[in-house]
This record gives sequence, C-alpha cells and structure tokens, in this order.
Amino acid sequence: MQPMLAQKQTAIKLIKAAKDFLLKMQEKRFDDVWDYSITPEAAELLSTSLLPMFAEKESRIDELLKPVVIEEKMTSMDEIFPLAFQMNLDDMRTDFFRGLESGFEATGWYETNYKDALAFTQGSCAILIDPSTQVPLMIQFLKLSDGSYKIDLESLVLFSMANPPSLICKIADQALVAGLTKPSIVYFQVAASFEKAYSRLKMLVLNHMIVSTLVTDKRKAELKNEGYYINIAKQQVSDLLNKPEVTANHELDSFLLKTFEGYSEIPKTELKDNELKKLFELDDSTLRSAIAAMMKGVDPVIANREAKKPHGSFEISDMEVIVKIDSQQLRLSIPVKTGREIKSDKVPESYLYQIIRPFLYFPNGVVVFITAKPCSQNLHNDLKLARDNQGFAVEVIEHEDLGKLLKINGLLN
Repeated sequence: MQPMLAQKQTAIKLIKAAKDFLLKMQEKRFDDVWDYSITPEAAELLSTSLLPMFAEKESRIDELLKPVVIEEKMTSMDEIFPLAFQMNLDDMRTDFFRGLESGFEATGWYETNYKDALAFTQGSCAILIDPSTQVPLMIQFLKLSDGSYKIDLESLVLFSMANPPSLICKIADQALVAGLTKPSIVYFQVAASFEKAYSRLKMLVLNHMIVSTLVTDKRKAELKNEGYYINIAKQQVSDLLNKPEVTANHELDSFLLKTFEGYSEIPKTELKDNELKKLFELDDSTLRSAIAAMMKGVDPVIANREAKKPHGSFEISDMEVIVKIDSQQLRLSIPVKTGREIKSDKVPESYLYQIIRPFLYFPNGVVVFITAKPCSQNLHNDLKLARDNQGFAVEVIEHEDLGKLLKINGLLN
C-alpha cells in the first residue's frame, strides 16, 4: 500500500516541525535537537552506534575492542569513555551533528520556502519533500501518541549514510575473529536494530512512486546494500545465540534474592488490576527511585544518585551500581522501561541491544532488565539463549512480578 497524501493540517504540522528542526541545526543548538526533536529510541540507538563510528573514523577499532580498565568507583560513560579514547563524549556527539549540519547547508535545505512541499503519511510514519531545493528536501517523521511529530533521525542518518549498519557489522566481524563473542553479538544487534528505520525508508522513499524519483540510483543501491547488512546482522545474532559456547550461569536466581528486598515473596503476593494500572502510570524517575529503595548490598547514596541522574547522550544503562554479596563485588547495570515508554503491549525483541549493551563495557557484570510491560516471547527466547549459550549474566523483572515487588516494599502507592 502506497503512503497517502497528508491532510492539510498534518502537512502544516510537518512543515512546522521541519522548520524548527532545521533552525536548531543551523544555529547549532544540538542539545535541543537531541532532547526535544527526536524520539528517545532514536537517541539510544544513535548514542550506541556513534561509539563504533568514531572508532572507525579515527582508525581505532582495535582500541574499541580492548577491555577497558575500569576503577570500581567508575559508573558512567562520562568517566569510562575518556579513559579509553581520550575524547569528551559531548564533543563526539557535537562532531556528529556538525557533519549533518554541514550536509544540510550544502544541499540548500535552509533556503526551503515549502511552497512546493508535499507530505505523505502511512500509519505513524510521515515524510515531507520539496523538490525545489538544490538537493530535494526529504525529512521523515514519527507520530507520537499525542498527535505531535518527531524527526525520524534514525532514518535520516541511515539515508545520509552518516552511520551505516555495514560499518557496525565490520566491527562486529573483527570482534568475532578476535574471539570476543559477547561484543560481537552486541554490535551485530546494534546493526540489526536499524531494521525498523530501513523498513520506513523502503516504504516512504525507495518504494514510493513519487519520492523514489527524487533519489539517485547510486543512493538507492547504497541503501539496499545496507538492508542486506541489516539482514546479515540479524542472522549472525541468531546463529551466535544458538551456538553453545559456555556453561550456563545458574547463580542469577540467588543474585536477585540477595539484591532485591522481598523478591522471595513475589509468588505469594497478589496484584490487583488497579495496582497494575498504577505500575503502568509510573514515570521513569519514580520507577528508578523505587528500584533504588528496594536494593540490598548497594551504597544507598550511589543508588539514589543513579536513580536521579539525567539521561545523557551516552550512557551504559539507566542505573549502574556496585553490589556487595558475601565477599563478592559485582557491577550491576539496570535498563529500565516504564509502561509509558513501551507503546506496544509487550517489549519487542528489537530492545535486545539496549539490554545487553552494558556487556560492551562490563563483560563480567550483571544486567537486570526491569520493565513495567511484559517481554515478548521472542525477546525472552533471545535472553535465555544469551544466558545459556553465551554466558550473559542477564535477568528480567517484568510486569506483574515488578508490580508485586513494588507492592511488597510499599512502593506502589
């Protein structure tokens, strides 16, 4: 089905959003773009993929794949990345946006008057085009639940070839050759995570009877090649997860019992429908604060700090803490997803890279994925394979179990 010509009011919204985005880019207000013009999903995927892009650009992939010596007190990317690469993280993101911005200027997009602009929509996706500019204006959008539109930066970056999945696959291949299976799986999954953006490009650009005429044959071929690499990455993740290499770690259940207050009481606890609704309504800061309050063996000051830290352009996970269990000290990373963040009924398997990303930096650490919505069966299957076949120390506290745990601790009010 071809995307439909947008209604006038929708076209006006898209033009306004495009003007706002391009003005911020022209004025180099990149923080505003990151915080307000794009989706959180785009920010997370791009922040992860910028790391290998920078390493490739600087011919430092070998350094990227070396284990980083991390002091116990270090928890954030702001501390770890400069140690490994001697570069400020904000500078790296700024360089990325400056590259995009200079490209926009060269195409003449800042001179667009939108008199010849056309907008097309398909479901929650939309595209605005204007063939009158030096290089035709072509910006994709994603519609939010409140009816507003955000820039589809994932698709824009993929279309511009600024950060192609093929490059990330190259790094994953090098990790695999070096015997670094865990990093290889993570990078392949990052490359595979561009699948949705590529599907949107196919629908709104490559297969569109009007928009496709504005795209050069060379760029079409390049994009189709990236689609090939995305499929290769998906297959590699599947093959590696299904290949037993290590003995499964059977101590995670005791880890959860020893780390989260009241965990053993979950099977005995009842959760009512109105309490589950309360769980879905919790925002990110409230849920993270509740998680911090339930943890044992963790410095409460650090836990509280992690609960309240702002989401940066680069972060390993939503929360990172040191857990002391008996005589052991383990680095725990906690990705958190609220009911507000996950729009579908279940967390799709495309979120796998966000869950296992901490293993790039803490290969011997533990990850506990905490989510208000239940994980899809495919995501559960992938996580089980990651645990059993590749030794990823990863567990999940989800949906009703999370609600019960909060209730046990008096935190579901």
